[in-house]
Amino acid sequence: MSEKPPIDGLREFHWPFRNPLDLVAELFCACRWQIGDEEAAYFAATYLFDELRLRIGQDEAKKVFLYAVTKGSVLSEEHEINMLLTRLYLMRDKRTGQHRANVQALARMLREENEAFNKSPKRNGRPARPTNQSSIEKQIIRIRDTHGPAWLAERGLSPLTPKKKKTVRKAPKKRKLDRSKLQIAQR
Repeated sequence: MSEKPPIDGLREFHWPFRNPLDLVAELFCACRWQIGDEEAAYFAATYLFDELRLRIGQDEAKKVFLYAVTKGSVLSEEHEINMLLTRLYLMRDKRTGQHRANVQALARMLREENEAFNKSPKRNGRPARPTNQSSIEKQIIRIRDTHGPAWLAERGLSPLTPKKKKTVRKAPKKRKLDRSKLQIAQR
């Protein structure tokens, strides 16, 4: 018996090159046709994993899926940080109308949005978002201090200058008189 050549998608399915995103969307829609959205996602992922497993092996398929999951979570976190910094630096002072980052006002807005989300039916079992304003402020400050300068530099903006600390002048120290000099002056 002769060994089968490796499966080649172009020769096997006789189609021209296609957009991979379209193929994934087709796979999901084909699964959704028979069942609901949530189950369709599981079936589509299972089909994709099985196909990868046949072509590159079990261990490599696992590595691919783990890479996709970690990449997605990193991109999602970066997106959330960028959106938070955008909202922070686009805030305007009510009196002057100038751009001025206001951590307390942003924390207040986020608290209100999170409270509305926690009460809405759109939550649908997802974890509750924080509603403690002081903890939201601390998180904003941490993100601003760690990612803010790089975010501003990427956009060609100058970082906000920190407020200058007031310097308090100290009184000069009193000199102790040397007793030997005092005795000489008395003679």
